[in-house]
Amino acid sequence: MKANELMIGDWVQVPCLTDNVEHYDAWYKVKQLRDCDLDVIGFKELKYNEIMPIPLTAKILEKNGFGYKEEDGYMSHYYLGHRGYLANPDLHIGTYNKGVYWLNYYDNAIHGIKYVHKLQHALRLCGIN
Repeated sequence: MKANELMIGDWVQVPCLTDNVEHYDAWYKVKQLRDCDLDVIGFKELKYNEIMPIPLTAKILEKNGFGYKEEDGYMSHYYLGHRGYLANPDLHIGTYNKGVYWLNYYDNAIHGIKYVHKLQHALRLCGIN
């Protein structure tokens, strides 16, 4: 990743080695950004090439409050709320079920969201924490 792709507070993955196999199962929050390296909570310093973005998934959306889902087989829409309760119809995240999402907030739309940190940026642009 590059410094210009991140903001303080973004979530990223850091590779771990288990039995000489690299895997990404831990997420960390960016604490500080510098020209050549960054700090994430849980690590002192990392180089930008030592971190990876977290792919956005339906499971991540649901765990973060987007639990009200409408789908028609072709596309899915995730709304704030849970299975039986739609909290805000003006805010939703949609996908054609191919790993790329968009955010709709009132009349604003941000397309091409593939990673958690990009969704964080889109939500910030809309003034949503």
